Amino acid sequence: MKEPTISDTGVTARMLKEKLIQMASSRPEGDALIGIDEFGSEDRVNWRDLKSAVEAKADSISRVARHTKDPVVYLKAAADTPTAIVIISCIYANIPVLALSIHGDREFQTPILRTVRERYGEPVCAADLEKSMKVTASAKRGPVEECRTPGSTANSGHIADPSGGRPMFILTSSGSTGSAKVITHSHPLGDVNNNVPNLMFAKAGWRSGQRQLIISSIYHLPSFFTLLEGVLGGCTTVLQKSFEPRQTLAIIKHHVIEWLMTTPMHMREMLDVETDLTSSLRSLRGLLHGAGPCPAYVKRAWIDLLSPDRVFETYSATELVGSTFVDGNEWLKYPGTVGRAFYPAITIRKKDGTVCEPGEVGRVFFASTENEELTRPWLDRLASGDQSLGDLGWMNDEGYLFLAGREKDQVTVDGTIVTPAKVDSVIHGHPDVNDCLTFIVEDPAARPSLHAMVVPTPGRVISIPEFRRHCAAALAADEIPGSFSLTERIPRSDIGKIRRRITRTQLASMLADSETEERG
Repeated sequence: MKEPTISDTGVTARMLKEKLIQMASSRPEGDALIGIDEFGSEDRVNWRDLKSAVEAKADSISRVARHTKDPVVYLKAAADTPTAIVIISCIYANIPVLALSIHGDREFQTPILRTVRERYGEPVCAADLEKSMKVTASAKRGPVEECRTPGSTANSGHIADPSGGRPMFILTSSGSTGSAKVITHSHPLGDVNNNVPNLMFAKAGWRSGQRQLIISSIYHLPSFFTLLEGVLGGCTTVLQKSFEPRQTLAIIKHHVIEWLMTTPMHMREMLDVETDLTSSLRSLRGLLHGAGPCPAYVKRAWIDLLSPDRVFETYSATELVGSTFVDGNEWLKYPGTVGRAFYPAITIRKKDGTVCEPGEVGRVFFASTENEELTRPWLDRLASGDQSLGDLGWMNDEGYLFLAGREKDQVTVDGTIVTPAKVDSVIHGHPDVNDCLTFIVEDPAARPSLHAMVVPTPGRVISIPEFRRHCAAALAADEIPGSFSLTERIPRSDIGKIRRRITRTQLASMLADSETEERG
């Protein structure tokens, strides 16, 4: 595979303009975007109207750009048609766009906007674009001022990004392992050669002109790529604003959805819906999932529903430093694997940097590339340039990767190094468990401890002592959580992420309505 390089972002803008002209001419009344809110109301945008809306919004953005030094348009990126149009318009106008979490409050956004201002340009609220173009030239900055981070100065200490130019789009990490990171990308497509679809999507069954569904907010990289590639591929893209499993299944069936990128959390919750899943999912010919480990029972259930040829998995991150890929047939041969290296090569290394033997657990590293933009300073990095997302894992003799949790999530309990992900996998093995997560509870007055939050399978009645016996059969004594709780739902993000390290106060807040038992 050709190694990625920084590409001319204007190429994508030109491709977008040509595609909108083509689709508005050949299929003016055809659906380009269909937004569906939590009540089931639909907001349809055909190709003719999408072209007009994008041209008008791009014109507003371009006018702001003429009076604002290095603008970066930002917005809370929900999965709806207004958000999609703003993002498409920014790419069309060749102006950077920052897609923020829909859940982030002012405290979350302020440091992100400050970083963007210091390094890439002046943040401009998408909501203020229309107001900005109406003010006089002498007061052009008025509406933009309202979006500034308090106490900061526009373009203060402006620093070019490592690639030597401005990014095309900016996302943030979820913050599940600490503070959210600002992550830039100079190429708005997943393929630097401007292939539509990108090579991974193509391997996962993506086809031009398909009907595809987005169920995660567009500030997530997979949703961002799915949206943009959908427009460039002449697809009908359905956007579900708020994930609700029963509604998702109804959308797939009613809109004859052919392709979906999702997460293990979404997959698990759809399995719990009491309906004819085979009938609801009949139209799907490609399901690609990522964003975290997938319990084996969930994966097998989806392979049984769709067939091994239609279920695919990737291990990657918003940083885009590397990825793996595996199809259903490979997974059945090596259950639990997240696949082989897709790009670039992968090595498993010990703490001293030497390469592990097959089957030996170590840190997962992606090989160095010549793409300076993909050098992420907060990641573990070797002198060779290889980078790690912080995950532990091992590879078999055939090069298939198996993850073993995050190094930062390990905790020492009475001298034993415990990996919460290992505890999760054991609890998931109980036939009556629907979901679980093992937390590291930090207490300044005591040693860290483990707490397992467990969601029973609907309709099953199980006890915490039963979980203790189940864990004792597979775990060392120090690996068994000191406390368990039974709850209806684990408070994850909209793609299933959560911080494992919490305080006792945070744990008490989460367990207010749960049945809890501590080790006696």
